[in-house]
Amino acid sequence: METISYQKFHDTGTDILLKKKHTHNRNVEILHIIKGKGQIIVGGKLYPLTDNTIFFIPPMSFHFSVPENCDEYIRSVVNINEEYLTNLCNITGFTKILEKLIKSVCVVLDKTTSEYTDIEFARFSSKKQSEHSMAILNILSRISSIEKRQHIPENHLSAIMEYINKNLSEKITLDHICEKHHISKYYLCHTFKETTNMSIMNYILNQRIALAKNLMIHSDKSISEIAVESGFSTFSYFSRIFKTIEKISPREFRKKYTHKK
Repeated sequence: METISYQKFHDTGTDILLKKKHTHNRNVEILHIIKGKGQIIVGGKLYPLTDNTIFFIPPMSFHFSVPENCDEYIRSVVNINEEYLTNLCNITGFTKILEKLIKSVCVVLDKTTSEYTDIEFARFSSKKQSEHSMAILNILSRISSIEKRQHIPENHLSAIMEYINKNLSEKITLDHICEKHHISKYYLCHTFKETTNMSIMNYILNQRIALAKNLMIHSDKSISEIAVESGFSTFSYFSRIFKTIEKISPREFRKKYTHKK
C-alpha cells in the first residue's frame, strides 16, 4: 500500500493547485502553514490563512487556499492514504484524536509546537514507511497535548457557505441567499469572488459535485438518483458539469473509486 501520494516540505510561491479548487479522493491532507496570510476554504467553511496553523482535510472535501502574497506563503503538505492512516491510528490508540482534528479542521499551534511539527514533516521525505508512521504519531501526540485549541470563528461568508452546503439538494438562487442574509446581490458576488477567487455559482457547482462523488463511493444509489440529490435538474447537465470538473464521466468515476465489497 502506498502510504504517501504527495508531499512538499517548505514549499513557497505558486504551485499547480494554489488558488484552484480540488479534492483528494482517497487521501487525508495535512497542511502545515509556517508563514502566510490570506484565506483557506475547506469543506464549505472559510478559515484565515495564518502563521503556525495546521489543517486536517478529509477525503472528498472540496478545498483551496488563497494567499495574499504567494512569495511569502510557506507551507508543508502531505497527502496520506486514508486506509493506512485509519489503521495506524486504530492500532496505536489515536483514532479519537484524529477524528477530533479532522472535525475541527484547523488548529492554531503555539510557536514551539509549530517548530516541532515542522521537524516531523521533514520525515515525510523519506521512502521508509516507518518514518512516515513515526512522523504522523508524533504530530498527533504533540497536537493532542495542547490543552486549549483555538478554533477559528466563522464569519459572515462562512455562514453563507454553510447555508449553501445544507441546501445543495434544493434550488439555490442568489436572490434567496441575499434575502436570507440581508445583503445585496452586488455585495455578495463581489465579496465572494474577491475573498475566494471564484464565483459563488462555481462554488455551488463544485460543492454539488463533491457531494455527488461522496454518494457514488459510499452509497448504492443510482447515478441518476445521486444527480437529483446533489441538486442538478437533469442528468445530462449533471454529467456535463461532472466531466468538466473531474475530467471523467460519473460512471467512470464510480467504477474507479468504489470500494470493493
